[in-house]
Amino acid sequence: MIKAQAAIEFLMTYGWVLLSVVMVIGALAYFGVFDVSRFIPDKCEISSGFECVDYKIAENAIILQIKNSAGTDFYISRLNYSRNNEPLCNWTGAFPMANGDVHQFTTFCLIGRDSAKQTIKLELEYYKSPLSRHLAMGELTYKVEGVQTGLGDEEICQRAQVGGLCCALDFYFGPGTMNDCCIAPDPQGYCCGATC
Repeated sequence: MIKAQAAIEFLMTYGWVLLSVVMVIGALAYFGVFDVSRFIPDKCEISSGFECVDYKIAENAIILQIKNSAGTDFYISRLNYSRNNEPLCNWTGAFPMANGDVHQFTTFCLIGRDSAKQTIKLELEYYKSPLSRHLAMGELTYKVEGVQTGLGDEEICQRAQVGGLCCALDFYFGPGTMNDCCIAPDPQGYCCGATC
């Protein structure tokens, strides 16, 4: 009887201690103290003569600023992003980049809410000539932050000009949009001068 009572008292005493330890560990995990992604460094790497100047991963977009360090001119035709081997989103067009040029590509897609760091794979397709398709691979690691606002007028004009979509601007954004692009070209000189 005395041994049984001592065993029950032992279990009750150390059971409360064990329960308290589990609760403290649970609370620390809940508040992100054990979040190992905090220790993963931010990075942006792209192969084959590209330099990642700046980048951001937002809840609804990936913003990537690229420099052409290849020593030659080329056209960027596609940026494919994937996460955990699943396609995430892509940017398509035919954007010319002279050697040394820097350009920012904003690709809108659903990344998720503010969270721990994300690692996103990049496949960049480019052409040095119409017959020379090349691929550059890359990887972005960054914490998801906030929501990226929509395209500005300047970027809308630029993308329409590069993608040959000037004639569709009035349809998508309202009458007169194409003419506005012609009146105020962006800093790189893109202006929708198409006859529709």
